[in-house]
Amino acid sequence: MNPEERDLLDVQFAYSDIESRMTILAKRGEVDNLTEKRDTDSASRTVSDYLAGVHGRICGLSDNGGQNCGNVADDISKNLEARGKAFQHTEEYYVAMEAKAKADRMRAYREITATGLNTETEEEKDIRANPFSYLGLEEGATFGQVRDAWRQHARMWHEDMMRPDDIRSFRTIFGQDPHGNFPIDGFNADEWSRRLLAFAPPVILPVEEVENMSEEGRLEYVQSIEAHRQMEEEYAAVKMEMVRRAHEKMINLKIAYEAICSKFSRREIESVAGFSWNEGESSGLMGTINQKFEYIHLEGGAELQRNNRFVDPSGNLFLSLYDSNEVGIHFDRGEVYLADRAEYRQSIDLQTFFAWLDLIQLRELSPQLLRGIEKSCSLSPNQREQLRVMLTNHEDISVILEVLSLGDEKKKDNLISFITTVYFGPSCDFQIDRRNGAYYPLGVELDPDGSMTFKYHNQSAPGCSLASFPDQTQFTKADVTLMRSLAYGPMLEGG
Repeated sequence: MNPEERDLLDVQFAYSDIESRMTILAKRGEVDNLTEKRDTDSASRTVSDYLAGVHGRICGLSDNGGQNCGNVADDISKNLEARGKAFQHTEEYYVAMEAKAKADRMRAYREITATGLNTETEEEKDIRANPFSYLGLEEGATFGQVRDAWRQHARMWHEDMMRPDDIRSFRTIFGQDPHGNFPIDGFNADEWSRRLLAFAPPVILPVEEVENMSEEGRLEYVQSIEAHRQMEEEYAAVKMEMVRRAHEKMINLKIAYEAICSKFSRREIESVAGFSWNEGESSGLMGTINQKFEYIHLEGGAELQRNNRFVDPSGNLFLSLYDSNEVGIHFDRGEVYLADRAEYRQSIDLQTFFAWLDLIQLRELSPQLLRGIEKSCSLSPNQREQLRVMLTNHEDISVILEVLSLGDEKKKDNLISFITTVYFGPSCDFQIDRRNGAYYPLGVELDPDGSMTFKYHNQSAPGCSLASFPDQTQFTKADVTLMRSLAYGPMLEGG
């Protein structure tokens, strides 16, 4: 799929700076290189306890002086390094280096802030004052026109579109000032672009051919390899500058879009052609209503639901089922235990599902997909950004919990459940009998035509049967477009 055809429903905003993420990944690399395994005894203890136990023996001190784990690890590693290289290949040294790397990562995560949220520049103030003009619209534009303009700008400025060898994106960034500031010394944008397009990568030769070369030929061969490496470094520098400028532009576009959204009603903003929210309810035995919700019935037979509420026995008090008004995918319709009629037996949080898809498709996780968990865990903007970077880096769950330091156990459980699904994918659960249940991973197929299929285990007689059989739910291209639109935000809706 080329950039022009790519669906831009993964637009991301308010990223922390790229350098912070690369610094953290570099720290993780220190741990990845530690391949020696610790024995069973040391592995069974925490790293902190282990280091505290060997600190005195290694460093000749009676105790650790109340130092934290990172400082103790630093003492041990320095002492062993001073003894020679052989001591840098010992169990204690590897454990100390792992603890130091973890402490460095946690420190770096805590320093991450969400950009574009704390201070407002003069340009941003002007954008808020004139948001329609920033998107190239007249003041009386309809919301459909606003959405179309947003998507056109997103196609042009999205960070993932930025490649120096793509003429369109290169001119988007540097075309307005082809002879101005350019990241490669000695070149302007036009000169470097022509040089890149004319550059031919060298052919890597086998040893036999190099042996048969003259000294002059070998020198030319080495020079061609070095020139290629130089061009690769220049390419990376230009791409980083393009991404940086595109990122700043996307933040301003989002400011303009949000300012415009404040002028429209919620119904106008959330509308999607051909779909609309309806009031629904589910019932228990004897037709008693026990839940009310809003839903959209999808073309493939599944359903989106939000604002689920319990109904109390008197029938007039609605209790919130969730802490937020996020959307869930409901599928696998059939008989449900203690219900008079068929219901959807499986559900997945929409934003969590697409966060998982972002990661398994090697995309940088969109902050738009963290709105629900941000609200349910009461995360600050900076904590949300720290979480986003840690998830993108596939950080250990223990590190994430320690960095965010959530005191409330319910919030901590919500976060663990969210992370587990984002890392390992959604699952389906059902009752085998009245007391036992089972969990199976959900199979997800993204089809080339834009549709999607869920594959999972089903039950022939839910709530009573020990039997299960394969089943699947189909989602049309329109279904998938709608789900992505609602997951990433209404600004991303459209064809």
